[in-house]
Amino acid sequence: MTLDAIIEASVRNRYLVLLATMLGIVGGLFALDRMTFDAFPDLTNVQVQVLTTAPGMGSGEVELLVTLPIERSLGGLAGVTALRSVSRPGVSSVSVVFEDGTDLWRARQMVKEQVDVARGAIPADAGTPELAPPTTGLGEVFQVTLASDDHAPWDLYRIFERDVAPRMRAVDGVVEVNAWGGGVPQLDVVADPYALVAHDLAWSEVRDALEGALAITSGGDVESGSERASVRAVSNPTRPEELEAIVVRADPRGVVLLGDVARVEPAGAITVGLGTADGEGEVLFAMVQLLAGADALSVVRDVRATVDDIRETLPDHVRLEPIYDREKLVGNT
Repeated sequence: MTLDAIIEASVRNRYLVLLATMLGIVGGLFALDRMTFDAFPDLTNVQVQVLTTAPGMGSGEVELLVTLPIERSLGGLAGVTALRSVSRPGVSSVSVVFEDGTDLWRARQMVKEQVDVARGAIPADAGTPELAPPTTGLGEVFQVTLASDDHAPWDLYRIFERDVAPRMRAVDGVVEVNAWGGGVPQLDVVADPYALVAHDLAWSEVRDALEGALAITSGGDVESGSERASVRAVSNPTRPEELEAIVVRADPRGVVLLGDVARVEPAGAITVGLGTADGEGEVLFAMVQLLAGADALSVVRDVRATVDDIRETLPDHVRLEPIYDREKLVGNT
């Protein structure tokens, strides 16, 4: 059919052409409303990562005791095109790459089943292998800082884990929220050697008393008439004075409390990362990871709205500030 014939037919059936055009526009708008938008095409292959934390182990021990058993269990999976691993001090990472077109969730299920088998060959003190979140290298869509001039780094971490991270993880399309900086809160027990000698105690006795007091144990049952109540001892000290009240020894010579032979101080665990912003001191830095295949633009908007809500509930002098989101990049692209 020539171009003249097409034009003549279109003019002759102009109402039909107009209707088809309107239907095309409506269909396009309908599809546009359901399209996912991002700044870059995600060309990441189908892969599943297995991560294991093995504190205190060198890279050689991690390779021998953790990485090799996992690799052996994953080697025969159907559809696997590559198997890569990295063994570092305290950390094992195994990446399983599948053929293009493999369903990601089916791949994760197969890897999970084999990892469960491999756990039997890994020593109990060598960590527990876990699947990494289902995200990609382009999943970093939103970043925030949590800072305060009046709170210690471990207090910021506690606030983040209690008030911020759970609500951000609850946003549809967010698979994980990772944090750097801050510090894991803990109570440090610093023994006084002179007090130990004065009370005729060894440090091992103090340690055993701590381990026993911090355990959750059963106290049996107490009967009262026709009723029976279960008794259990639960110790979860969060303040120094609570830990100092633990009984280290009780005998005819008297009662010795932990506070009599040691000093308890709030502190943070040894950190392996640090966050800072604008050269103004330490902050907690957090990054939101996008679920593979989710709409980045929609997720970013929902996360930003959630951050605005979280700000209203934070303690005084604690600042939660977005420092990066992908919406502007997606819009400009």
